Amino acid sequence: MEYCLLHGLGQSPADWAAVEAGLPGQKILCPDLAAWWADRPVTYESLLEGLEAQCAGREEAMVLCGCSLGAILALDYAWRHPRQVSALVLIAPRVRMPRGLLRLQNGVFRLLPARAFAGQGMGKDQVLSLTRSMLALDLTPALDAVCQPTLVLCGEKDRVNQSAAREIARQLPHGRYEQAAGAGHAVNKDRPGPLCREVIMVVLVSYDVNTQDAAGKRRLRRIARLCTSWGQRVQFSVFECLLDNAQWQVLRAQLLDEMDPERDSLRFYFLGNHWRSKIEHIGVKAAYDPEGPLIF
Repeated sequence: MEYCLLHGLGQSPADWAAVEAGLPGQKILCPDLAAWWADRPVTYESLLEGLEAQCAGREEAMVLCGCSLGAILALDYAWRHPRQVSALVLIAPRVRMPRGLLRLQNGVFRLLPARAFAGQGMGKDQVLSLTRSMLALDLTPALDAVCQPTLVLCGEKDRVNQSAAREIARQLPHGRYEQAAGAGHAVNKDRPGPLCREVIMVVLVSYDVNTQDAAGKRRLRRIARLCTSWGQRVQFSVFECLLDNAQWQVLRAQLLDEMDPERDSLRFYFLGNHWRSKIEHIGVKAAYDPEGPLIF
């Protein structure tokens, strides 16, 4: 599995270091966004073109993770190139720029000396050029086209972006919202451990397969076999699957390939990372803890 980590404005690839460490054994792509302006104008469109060039020709779909500006890019890329993205993790995203605030901000930026931008990874003129290019940006119409499972994260202290992040998660077809306790705007720096764990979730899969003929009985066996390979059976046709977003996308596609939508049905319930508090078991056949130790 491959992850592409996109930093925000004023950040660098180094700000994802702790997250990278929390995803051992995974292929990580962590580009420097500023490098994409080397031979292009400093605009949002140039960033999107840089991301498209970076991801072109990859055989395996990636999990795109972005913070702030990086989250906007990840979301924009995902709806344009759905087969290249298996899942999304968006930290403090926006789909529509607050134009009045941006204009006010740019007015303040013009009054600041160039040295005030030394820690931003880009100069004063570059910042102004980028923010001007984003004034008309509005990804709201694209939200319905985002088919990937999407985790929308916002820091507990990032009150400015919480409302927008919740609304984005609500409008996305497969979005869910989580708030990172104790974190500010840069969740990837403030709470890298919980961020890595939030990528993992429990999905409850249930199915009803019509078995009135031999073909239906074959579909039932294949669907049951798939669910068994990814999770644990907790009822006759109900499975708990501990997955990351990319694994979930694979399982979902496999199940859809096996079912007959005119005769069968599938239901998916997303219990998230805090699934233990959402499950109550009564009676026999208690399920095992998929994150607990295995004793042989």
